[in-house]
Amino acid sequence: MLEPIKTEKLYNIIIRKITDLIDEENLKPGDKLPSERELAAALSVSRASVRQAIAALAAQGVVTIRQGGGTYVQPPKDDQPLGLLGKFLAGLQISPDEILEVRVIVECEAARLCAERAGESYLARLQSLLERRRFAEHRADTISAMNRDLHSAIAEGAQNKALGIIVNVIWNIMDGNMWPLLKKEGDNRRRQIELHLDQHEEIVGAICERDGEKAAAAMKRHLDDIEQEMDRVINDEEGSTS
Repeated sequence: MLEPIKTEKLYNIIIRKITDLIDEENLKPGDKLPSERELAAALSVSRASVRQAIAALAAQGVVTIRQGGGTYVQPPKDDQPLGLLGKFLAGLQISPDEILEVRVIVECEAARLCAERAGESYLARLQSLLERRRFAEHRADTISAMNRDLHSAIAEGAQNKALGIIVNVIWNIMDGNMWPLLKKEGDNRRRQIELHLDQHEEIVGAICERDGEKAAAAMKRHLDDIEQEMDRVINDEEGSTS
């Protein structure tokens, strides 16, 4: 039986090509990779796409980027949990699409359960986090940390320890993936920040109303919007020229 052909994101292919290069050339920690321009020419892709792949590998701990000095193979850190996670993720090459798919499955249910189960102290905590988020500066690192705190608090409010752990694992994967780069690269980042704040207010509002279905639907709209923005950024980058 014929099945639909699944297309693979260009940056995933480039990641695999770069990791193959490291293995085939037996590059050691500290060895320098070819330049961004050289990789783009060799692979017949844009420099922007190469930049995405290198940023993802850097986030995973496979390479390190020295400002103005090139990209180097990173020494392994197997004695550190995050080092192991980075190697694991590099092998799996988890894409933002896959992360979002899991987030929809997990976080929509977390929002519904939070609305039904969270105690008053949790609701107050969500309101406090939202208030801090509302007056935060538009710095990517600050906003990202606050977003994580809010989503983690929603999961904890579901009163299911396993669910809380799973949501934190998902966010760890996001931090070790190319997710931060994609969010930073958005042309309308300020607009997205304001939109996501409105969506967070809608989610928290539904939770405080004890309306589980409304909270789950609001979370789904929020994650759908993130998916659309990610697709736009990736498609723009892959369509650009070097």
